Amino acid sequence: MRSLSLRIGLSELVVLALHVAVVVGRPRSLWVDEVQKQATFGADANSKPQRHPYGFWDSPFSPEWLVGQGNAIEDVFVDPVESEVYYTERRPTEGGRNILRKASTHEAVFDGPWDAQTTVHEYGGGHAVAYNGTVYFSNLPDNRVYQVLPGGTPKAVTPEHTHWRFADFTVHPVYPRFLSAIREDHSMHDCTVNQPVLIDTETGLVRSAGGAAVQPGPGCLPGWPAFFDSPRFSPDGKHYLVRAWYHPYMSWESSEIWLADIEPAVDTSGEIITLLTSNLRPILGDEEEIALGEPHWVNANSFVFTNDVDGYINPWIYDLPTDKARPLVSSVVEEDFGEASWWFGLSHNAVLDEDHIISTSFRNARSQFYLIKISDGTIQELRTAFAYVNHLHRVADGKAVFIGRTDTGPPALWWMFVRPRPTGAALDEASYQLSAMDVPDSKDIPTDYISRPIAYTLKHPATGEPIHTIYWPPTNPKYTGGLPGELPPVVVNVHGGPTHMAWQGLSWETQLFTSRGFGWLSVNYGGSMTYGVGYRERLLGKWGIVDVDDSVEAVKQLGELGILDASRAVIRGGSAGGFTTFAALANVPDFFAAGVAMYGVSDLRTLQEAIHKFESHYLLKYVGGTPETDPELWWERSPISKAAHIKSPLLILQGAEDTVVPVDQAVTMLETIKKHGGRAELRIFEGEGHGWRQAKTVQEALEREIEWYQNVFGGNQTSV
Repeated sequence: MRSLSLRIGLSELVVLALHVAVVVGRPRSLWVDEVQKQATFGADANSKPQRHPYGFWDSPFSPEWLVGQGNAIEDVFVDPVESEVYYTERRPTEGGRNILRKASTHEAVFDGPWDAQTTVHEYGGGHAVAYNGTVYFSNLPDNRVYQVLPGGTPKAVTPEHTHWRFADFTVHPVYPRFLSAIREDHSMHDCTVNQPVLIDTETGLVRSAGGAAVQPGPGCLPGWPAFFDSPRFSPDGKHYLVRAWYHPYMSWESSEIWLADIEPAVDTSGEIITLLTSNLRPILGDEEEIALGEPHWVNANSFVFTNDVDGYINPWIYDLPTDKARPLVSSVVEEDFGEASWWFGLSHNAVLDEDHIISTSFRNARSQFYLIKISDGTIQELRTAFAYVNHLHRVADGKAVFIGRTDTGPPALWWMFVRPRPTGAALDEASYQLSAMDVPDSKDIPTDYISRPIAYTLKHPATGEPIHTIYWPPTNPKYTGGLPGELPPVVVNVHGGPTHMAWQGLSWETQLFTSRGFGWLSVNYGGSMTYGVGYRERLLGKWGIVDVDDSVEAVKQLGELGILDASRAVIRGGSAGGFTTFAALANVPDFFAAGVAMYGVSDLRTLQEAIHKFESHYLLKYVGGTPETDPELWWERSPISKAAHIKSPLLILQGAEDTVVPVDQAVTMLETIKKHGGRAELRIFEGEGHGWRQAKTVQEALEREIEWYQNVFGGNQTSV
């Protein structure tokens, strides 16, 4: 057994401090020098590094090697009674099946065909919970909730009902036979109903957690929120929190926090029959376009949550006895303490004890740790080398767990032990202790081949608006660079969403390309999360415009800095990033040398007709109007309308079972491009949906992509 080789130390912290650049005027040679130095990082003193054309370097990383790096940790949940940590392990070699493990022993919670996943909101997450040694999970094949007692096997606790889906579980602290969850009901032909429910694990009864007023009737529920998440019982079991939001908003655009009262119903012998919820009502967030999130109880009378009312997602606290809320910190921290909740279970804040919370925010797409004192609002930054942190949860007083990645280490399970300092005292390395989960048979990581990120904040020449980017330069100790005078080609990676983000930290997918001599540029275009509300709102009504323009401008400016070869830029992305890839190739046909679009949107009109409930109003704000009221706009903004203009070679990768972006979007795009003489190929992967979960798909998709770019660039591959 070996611990993960995640090297976090002062030297890495210094490197991280250097790897932030703000480019607002003319090119600055300092940053060019930094990139060029990094290109030779880790060269073997016993060998003679050579020059070889960028993009054609020999690499120790291959797609086959990548999928063989082991199973991924996807989620974390904590047993609040036993302080035991569990995690979800995704198995790509088993079709992307999820199992659950106990972190202290690596023991699997279940064996056999079970698959701990859910498709509530189509994207899932929040599929398991643990309490006093008992685990509950949603099983994807039949959508039922199962109970696993210590040493036992899964037993269904919800009835057979193929149209029900469950997510985001919590256990009642006084009467633990009762779970709360979010149920998505697809049984009605004219409406999908999302609502909080109570599950009696002894009787299998599932009923609304909001009382009779929210029992499903014909059609959707008039005046009732379209969605809920984050159900939370108070520590004394007398109250119940849940977040709610309405169409046309997403939860990170406008949402509320609701509260209900809970009391047990008992029979004549005093035995509990059920839990009664009453007076479920909104208590926070009745203003439009104010987004609240991540409620966590501090004690029976107060809870912390996030609020973006001041332009950034910041932590707040609510007091039940006084019915008042206040920011935890006296002045606004101009960083986001959260991100878009596309999945259930994301968490960036945890209660350490009744007077402290541990939080992470984002700065230059990099996670920052803070310790916040509830009583006086004191906020202290904890310096760490983590690049991206999520699934942050309380384990016990002063102890938290999270999934974290560094610049040289992949996502892993970490514990943080925090010792609060007196007010005014600096938080240094003695203030906290970190430990990583030991991983059996973990593999050594060849860090001298790993490219480190550099965050560049550029300025749009026409609008003056910032453009946030992250660049990973070519890195391979075998090579001193490309041919004399050659600059590296660049893979421009466009994130999905579109209100999502790219973050810093190690990704083996990125390293496949940088170790071969490609630069890798992730563009957090206007509309991306974690740069404040104003930056996110830049995309409203301009999807397909701002994202394309910022991507093009980022390549131009970094090309002018001498960092990359703008004439050899390729663009790629999945989902909404696939849309931007299509749009860029169609609207700026002479700029990118090639493209790869994965499960991308090509026709906004047909997508809107077929889209699922969770995103059914999402596109309206980012395109403008509706396909019925503004048909010309929706056609003009759809990449399919200009597909005939696409000149650059385009590889399209698509899942056959995609319920978010139907496969016909890819087929139509291919046929239109080829009809007009363009070069395009389409590969449809059977058994895949919106994103790759199977090892064989991940491997083939990456092999095809690398080969696609190398075929485009070809040319002289002679070493010097």
